[in-house]
Amino acid sequence: MKKWIAAGLCLLLLCGCGRKGKPLFDPVYFYYPRTEYDYGSADSAITWEAMDGTGHMDDFEFLLSEYFAGPIDEGLVNPFPVGTTLLSARLEGDDFLLEISPEALELPEHQFTLGCSCLSMTYFELTQAETVTVSCGEKSLTIRRNGMLLMDDYKPES
Repeated sequence: MKKWIAAGLCLLLLCGCGRKGKPLFDPVYFYYPRTEYDYGSADSAITWEAMDGTGHMDDFEFLLSEYFAGPIDEGLVNPFPVGTTLLSARLEGDDFLLEISPEALELPEHQFTLGCSCLSMTYFELTQAETVTVSCGEKSLTIRRNGMLLMDDYKPES
């Protein structure tokens, strides 16, 4: 009898008798560097983690404060120093402009670039922006939507 009940429940699920309509939450994809690289794929160094953005999809300040809190997944790492915050965020035409606090000035250039790349990928998911510019004091980096090479599959000829 238990087998028939289990089979009936599975049949109900397979027939789509579950909840229809809007998903339970609005996913926001936050991009972070991996703690250990997984070579050979496009997400070998940077990957995403889904967060609930319900009610905040256009509230860039809120979303970025959540981003700077860092990832939940232990396989990912916050690319910015503790205490880094958003000073301003605005969308101007096709350009998304972010200004972050001076804590990020502590980063070596390559880590600043990695962090800005992660922020850019996050905001390319949220907006139709063609570029994201991250500025921090005298440092500034602009990244184009199609300007990042995420997997280098170049093989030199022998």
